[in-house]
Amino acid sequence: RLYTGGLVQNEDNGSSTGTLTMFSADLQSSATIMAPQVGRINYAVFANSYIYTVGTSTGQPDKNVLIHKRNLITMDAVSTATIPAPMAMYPDPRALAVDGSGNVYTVFSTNLNGDVQGPTFLAKLNSDFASHTKKDITGLNLPKWGYHLMVSAAGNLYLLGSPENQDYAVIYKFDANLVQTASATYSPIIKHFSGGVANGALDAAGNVFVTWETPINGGDYVVL
Repeated sequence: RLYTGGLVQNEDNGSSTGTLTMFSADLQSSATIMAPQVGRINYAVFANSYIYTVGTSTGQPDKNVLIHKRNLITMDAVSTATIPAPMAMYPDPRALAVDGSGNVYTVFSTNLNGDVQGPTFLAKLNSDFASHTKKDITGLNLPKWGYHLMVSAAGNLYLLGSPENQDYAVIYKFDANLVQTASATYSPIIKHFSGGVANGALDAAGNVFVTWETPINGGDYVVL
């Protein structure tokens, strides 16, 4: 089965409701739920026989990051947690990962009224959904938009991204307490204007594999 998150927006008042859609294995049928109290669902991942989703709360303005653990079939939430953004800031979740113990990791940027860029946070939600740790990572060389999170079997967290208008990728490694333990920079062979990290993967030994897209010929993209 394939799961994808999204939203439905009310054109009359601008409000939105998060949606989660489940496609069958052959992609021939689908079912969609409307998620109460969720303004939108940004990401969905499968782990530990559940679907985990991250999005934002409803209301004006959206001030909270919402994380749900959901039943695979009904998509109903079995656990819910809230991670608040700084006062007056709008959060925007950028990535989601879950480890084998059920701890949930997300990275979210913030902004003020959609204009002024605020701090960026890396957060860990404990598997009991009762407590979380949040770390301000604004000082790192971070992208404006693209992020990718991965967690290893050993509990190390890897954050991938591409700084805006740069031809390289950055990889940051954190331990289970969100303490940065290593970093690396990767530059593709082909350089032209700017590129971005498309995705990444980890093997059992903790080696990091990155797919990279970079524009050539004035805008066409190749994947490395």
